[in-house]
Amino acid sequence: MPGQPNIYSVILEIFNNLNRPLSAIEITKLLLTQKLSPNKSTIYRAILKLESNGLISQIDFVDGTKRYELVDLNHQHHHLICEKCGKLVCLDLDDSLNEIILELEKQTRFKVKTGRVDFFGLCDKCSNK
Repeated sequence: MPGQPNIYSVILEIFNNLNRPLSAIEITKLLLTQKLSPNKSTIYRAILKLESNGLISQIDFVDGTKRYELVDLNHQHHHLICEKCGKLVCLDLDDSLNEIILELEKQTRFKVKTGRVDFFGLCDKCSNK
């Protein structure tokens, strides 16, 4: 429809603004705050298209919820994940991991293109309960 914002652009803008992994439910709620109310199948089709075009990638966490985040080919993205409440903290480990990756490549002759490291445990609130 003329005048309607492009759902793909709006979703990408949401990811850019928040810079954290989001579930389809969270994306839906954020679209509603922008006075957009696409149906569930439209949102899932948009997520699948963005994923198939290499713009976002799926992340599966211990809680079984699929989340998605922007793909950044120039930056590896890693996480701390609370096993109890699902809290997620994004980590920047590029400098430390680059040394490990270089050593792995040297030892195995395997060229690493991309990867992800997730650490699972308890956040400060859950560990103090």
